[in-house]
Parts: sequence; C-alpha cells; structure tokens
Amino acid sequence: MVAKIRPAQTLDLPVAPGAHSVQMAIDWGRSPAISIDVAPGETVDLRCAPNTAQPVLIGITVGRGKYVRLWRPETLDAHEEVEAPLPVPWFRLVTLGLLLAALGIAIAYGSIAEAVIIAVLALVPAAVIGAWIYARRRR
Repeated sequence: MVAKIRPAQTLDLPVAPGAHSVQMAIDWGRSPAISIDVAPGETVDLRCAPNTAQPVLIGITVGRGKYVRLWRPETLDAHEEVEAPLPVPWFRLVTLGLLLAALGIAIAYGSIAEAVIIAVLALVPAAVIGAWIYARRRR
C-alpha cells in the first residue's frame, strides 16, 4: 500500500519517471491493475469509482478483482476532460423487472407475506439503479 484516499479526495503522489502499475483496493475488493508510463515532469490523472455494472454477489466473491473501476481520463484540451460513461447495470435492471413482475403476481393472488418478501428483495437492485442514475446526473 502506498497511500489511503477518502471519497471525493484528491491525492498527489510524486513518482519517478518510467513505467508503473497502479491498482485501487477497498477492503476485499480491488481494481484490475493498469499500467502507466510517466514522462519526466508529467502529471498523470487517474479516476476511480465503484463498478456498479457488476452484480453484488459476484462483486463480493469471484469478481472482487473488478470491484473498483480505475481509469486514466483522456483530455481533449487543458479544460475539458472525457470520462468513460458508467456502464448500464443491465443485470440489475432485469432482476428488478422480474422481481416487480413477481410482486404483481403475488399481490394478484393475495399472497401478502410473499409480496412483502419480494418487495424487500426488490429494494437492492432498485437502490443500485438509483445510485447509478444519481452518479450519471452528477457528471
């Protein structure tokens, strides 16, 4: 570990010119390592964010190596930056749709207990999709 960074914090790390490998980690999850080549006197900007396109159960188990997104934004000029768009959480959208359909069926058949359980389960993908929409609007 070289340094710790908090949410919305900027960190400046002086490094020697040459090739470097950079990786972000949060608890058990991490980003894939990216290679950067730093020229003498060059400033390299890197960005990180949660990988919201990855299903939660995959992210905390077999997908923990891609739990964090790390990228180097390319600049058009000194004032305007281009950022990679946030990936659409398709799996969560489909999951939410299926859960809402099941909720409708449970309500139609009068199964209140099942409807409550399904509604609670639907909160997880709905919250993630809401966070994704919020993050896209902040850009």
